[in-house]
Parts: sequence; C-alpha cells; structure tokens
Amino acid sequence: MDPVKGFIHELNREAFNINKKIVAETQTMRKVPLDQNVYQQQPPAPRVVQPQPVNNVAAPAPVVQQPQLSGLTESQLNQFLDKMSSMEKKIDRFFNLIEKRVVKNAKEINIRIKLNDLNENTNSEQE
Repeated sequence: MDPVKGFIHELNREAFNINKKIVAETQTMRKVPLDQNVYQQQPPAPRVVQPQPVNNVAAPAPVVQQPQLSGLTESQLNQFLDKMSSMEKKIDRFFNLIEKRVVKNAKEINIRIKLNDLNENTNSEQE
C-alpha cells in the first residue's frame, strides 16, 4: 500500500474509533465496516440504457417527500436546539471568565515585576 494511502487509512481508523465512541447506534444509522478494500479502485458498473416509448400523455408531476429527521418531533428538535444554545452560552461565559482571570493575573505579575525593579533600584542607591 502506498505510504500516503496508509497514512490516510490510519487517520480514518482513528476517526472511526473516536466517532464510534461518541455517537450511539440508532435505527437510522447502520454500521459501516472499516476495511482497506475501500482504497482499491473498482471499475464503474456498465450502465444499460433502455429505450422508453414516447407517449403523448403528460407525465404526472413527481411527488417530493420531505426527509424524515430520525423520528424526532419538532418540539424535541426545539428542545435540543435550546439546550445546545444554552450550553454554548455557558461555554462562552466559562472562556470569558478564564480570559479575564488570565488578564488580571498578567497585570498583577507586571505590577510585581515593576515593584521589584523599583525596590532593587532604591536599595542599590541607599547603600
């Protein structure tokens, strides 16, 4: 196997293992095996074109179905989105708090360094 393909396969294997632990299996999601046969090129299947008879009758309009959202109702979806936005706000507040503390600590360190420099300068002048 080509080293680049091997490297990509290793990345895929790690991502596969991480995703398998994060996402629980559901009815709509099926297991996807991770094997190296994926990287082998397969010839495209020959397409057989069948002639269709020409009718003078207008064809019925195609029916468009909306995709189902894995069995979730709209209220469940709204609750999930509310929880996600709430979590996002909490994470933002957490990082802002950390940032404020880091800035405060940096200011205190700068003040202490300046005070130490001043004390060293005044001590050497007095001696």
